[in-house]
Amino acid sequence: MATFDGRLMGIPGTNPDNSVPVLCWMRKDWLDKLGLNPDPDGDLCVTLDDIAAVAKAFVDANAGGGNSTVGMAFSGNDIGDAMCIANAMGGYIDRWIENPDGTMSWSTLEPEVKAAWAKMNEWYEEGILDPQFGTRTTDDINAMMINNELGIVFGAWHIPDWRLSNVKALVPEAEYIAYTVADDSGIVHTYHENAADRFLVVSKDCKYPQVALEMLNILYDDLAHATAETAPEVIAYINAGGHNEGRPYYMEVLPSNNPSIYYTEHMAVINGEMTPEETTIAENRGSSQAILDYLKDPQNVTEETLGGWHFYESRIIGLGASIDALEKNGNAEWITPKYPPTTPTSEQKKATLDKTELEAYVAIVTGAQPIDYFDTFASEWKRLGGDAIAQEVQEYFAQ
Repeated sequence: MATFDGRLMGIPGTNPDNSVPVLCWMRKDWLDKLGLNPDPDGDLCVTLDDIAAVAKAFVDANAGGGNSTVGMAFSGNDIGDAMCIANAMGGYIDRWIENPDGTMSWSTLEPEVKAAWAKMNEWYEEGILDPQFGTRTTDDINAMMINNELGIVFGAWHIPDWRLSNVKALVPEAEYIAYTVADDSGIVHTYHENAADRFLVVSKDCKYPQVALEMLNILYDDLAHATAETAPEVIAYINAGGHNEGRPYYMEVLPSNNPSIYYTEHMAVINGEMTPEETTIAENRGSSQAILDYLKDPQNVTEETLGGWHFYESRIIGLGASIDALEKNGNAEWITPKYPPTTPTSEQKKATLDKTELEAYVAIVTGAQPIDYFDTFASEWKRLGGDAIAQEVQEYFAQ
């Protein structure tokens, strides 16, 4: 994607499927309190019916103990927040899919997504989906979790690192467990993310363009394999939870099996098969040691061991469901969407199309429009420029 006329014109960053499959995160302490087990066979996989049953139990028992408990919640300003529900119906949100005849389809318009929105409307009417759906932002949902009001959220394996850790810091009793979400046949539908979505380019007028590449070499070679002896400041930054955005430029150059490396090396450290210093990347050294410190007294998480808690939740609980269990179950069905550049019509009309999608999504889930309004929305989306974009995308990949 970065090569033109035989010349590499930029350094591609890599994305090792870092946010898929989308997981269902449940409050495990609430499950235990109510004697619930949505996963009796222990395969870390649940269905939409299982999720609905747990959400109903949380609401009926007011598991949060406050004025009211919300079963599950989705942001009303992001149509992709419900990707997991569409996946469980065999559908996908906002992805270009190539049909057998070479034509392109926008996945949001497919019947499986209509079925997913219909299911969410059922949950909304039943009262197990957030009654304020449509007006909630992501920050609102985070506040609900911190206020001990919300039982189920959805997200990637790494949300404990930056989202659930904030909950744990203020709600010490909060514990989470993650599940993949399967269809009624036991299949987990998921998709490969864009393998290269960021590129490093340098102006030809720069006096020392090679420095950009030298910086990448430092970040993803020297510092990636650093130790507390060779780069103490870097290790301290990582151990303190320093984010990748602190780098000179925000892109990653990682192996395609990076999540698997996280899981296997952390498990090896926990099982005594490897020491933290024997892990292959600096990040794993710090995080695996933090996990060992947390596991000395997991019932009493302190400010010092909170980092170990969230690393355990992401690297063991999250990746245990999305990497280890899926491989053992053999029940994942992956697709590879197409990721085109911005086309001329998309540049002009994508904002309008996104607004049309979001309005239809909220209206259907809340019952402001009947389910069959989905067909009206699909026709309108195509008329407003969607068909033209699909044609441009098809032509791009044909070339």
